[in-house]
Amino acid sequence: MNSKKDEFQEDLKITEKQDDTSKKIKKEIDIENKEKTKAIKILEIIENFFLNILDKIKLKFLADIYRNHLEGMRYLVFGALATVINLGVKFLLLFTILDASNEFQLQTAVIISWIVACVFAYFTNRVLVFKSESDKILKEAVSFVTARLVTLGMEMVIMFFFVTFLGLDSNLWVAVWSIFAQVVVILSNYVFSKLIIFKKDKKTEENA
Repeated sequence: MNSKKDEFQEDLKITEKQDDTSKKIKKEIDIENKEKTKAIKILEIIENFFLNILDKIKLKFLADIYRNHLEGMRYLVFGALATVINLGVKFLLLFTILDASNEFQLQTAVIISWIVACVFAYFTNRVLVFKSESDKILKEAVSFVTARLVTLGMEMVIMFFFVTFLGLDSNLWVAVWSIFAQVVVILSNYVFSKLIIFKKDKKTEENA
């Protein structure tokens, strides 16, 4: 009799622990959603400010393009900001504590700046661009980083093929292929993010 009673009490404790865990997870999700809502509202205020300026200076067609392709435009804006952050961190490191003439220190600056920009890009893409509601953040983040590594490899292959292999290595050609590579990378990153990493299920799309 006591044995059954002990088992019941143990099961009750386990159930209570599971309920507490569920409540904590729900609370964390609610907090995250509130923070997302705040961030999106702030972004919308900033967007409307600049879009209204475009409307007033007779560039309404640009404002309309932005409004009609909101997700894509936000992706480009935050992609540009990620690039600025990448370059800013890289230059800050190379002009202060690291030496560009030292190969190891140069690559260290490249890696650190890439990581910082990648983290910025992930959170802005998750919260502000694609508005992901997935609770599998780690899996999502790993997929995002993996995709960025793939497109980094694509950029390296493009530069190697055209500049090194074909010998188109003048300043003009290097600039051309660098721009071409960046276009390929930006489009590829968007496709990966839209169709794979932050892909919304049917229920989410219907509620959006």
